[in-house]
Amino acid sequence: MSKISRRRNQMHHNHGFAIVLIFLLSQFVHILLKAGAARNSSLNGIQSYRQYLENCGQAIVSRLIFAFAILLVWMKNPDVLTVYVNGIAWVTAHLGNINLSLNTGTAFLFGYTFDSLLDKLPVAVPWLRPWLSGKEVPPVG
Repeated sequence: MSKISRRRNQMHHNHGFAIVLIFLLSQFVHILLKAGAARNSSLNGIQSYRQYLENCGQAIVSRLIFAFAILLVWMKNPDVLTVYVNGIAWVTAHLGNINLSLNTGTAFLFGYTFDSLLDKLPVAVPWLRPWLSGKEVPPVG
C-alpha cells in the first residue's frame, strides 16, 4: 500500500470517527436538555437529572441504539437520504434538489433531531411505547 493510499485510508477513518463523535455529542446534548426540561417542569415528579436518567435510562439506550444503527447505514451509503428525499415529487417541486450527504453537520443535526422524532413515534405506533418512552412518573400534587 502506498503512502498516499494509507493517508487517504487514515483520513477516511478519522472522518468516520468524527461523525460518530459528533453524533453522540448531539445525542448527549439533547438528552441533557430533555432532562433539564423535565426537572424544571411542575407537571411531573422528576426533581433531578439522576432521577430522569433512572426513569428514562432504558428508553435512552433503546433510542440511541436505534439512531446509531440508522447512522451506520447512512455511513455505508452517504447519499441514500439525498436520493430518497429528492425522489419525493413535492420536495423537488417546492424546494428543489436537496443535498443530505453525510458530513459532520448533518450527523450533528441527525443526532439532535432524531430523538425528537422518536418522541412522536410511540403515539403513532403504540407497541413501541415500552422501548421508546420512559417509566411513567406520577404528576406532582
